[in-house]
Amino acid sequence: MRTVLITGATGGIGQATARQFGRDGFRLALHYHSNGDSAESLRAELAEAGCEATTFQADLRDTAAARAMVQAVHGACETIDVLVNNAGVLADSPLSFMSDEQWHEVMAANLHSAFYVTREVSMVMARQRQGRIINVSSDAGRLGGAGRSNYSAAKAGLAGFTKAVARELAGSNIQVNAVSPGYIETPMTADLDESKRKALAREIPGRRLGTPIEVAALIAFLASDAAGYITGQEISVDGGLFMG
Repeated sequence: MRTVLITGATGGIGQATARQFGRDGFRLALHYHSNGDSAESLRAELAEAGCEATTFQADLRDTAAARAMVQAVHGACETIDVLVNNAGVLADSPLSFMSDEQWHEVMAANLHSAFYVTREVSMVMARQRQGRIINVSSDAGRLGGAGRSNYSAAKAGLAGFTKAVARELAGSNIQVNAVSPGYIETPMTADLDESKRKALAREIPGRRLGTPIEVAALIAFLASDAAGYITGQEISVDGGLFMG
């Protein structure tokens, strides 16, 4: 049985991704930072559906904690076949008023954490001579987001990281790609009022927000055998918001 490690598994995209991989027959390692109740609820739901799932707590902004989590996952599951770097946070502010803490928090949670976890997992996958790494980026990294210079910079950095690591690990039969969601119906967009939601939809050629399931479907495809010749790519799931 193949194992997938999903960071930030309690978020909207994380949960949808876990359910998709569960349906695909994977053993699931579900990372969470602080939302232990949601993680346990997701684990129980997956177990009831017949999926093998285990939760792992870690603050991935800390390199030692990230290393310990990967070691715990590998020890419990014996293999890590797929890594989905999905953990991240927002701390929005206009540039002129953004604090150092907001900048560094978002960089640490969205970019540094992916580096810490990928570095550890890559060694496991290199010994296995196979693996898939999927980084969850954002269209904010391609288009920019007003009031989100920290988040946009972190996600743009994640795209560059994806391409560099894809080149480096290709010889070990490890494919590395990024999925770049646009506006998705998650807790991050749940507080939008109806007028803002309609205004956003008018900017999107598809005229609607996406769903976590649609993002999870692409992540699962990139982890499948059918995607074995795809690496170093950043693919948007955004209804046509970014076309480049």
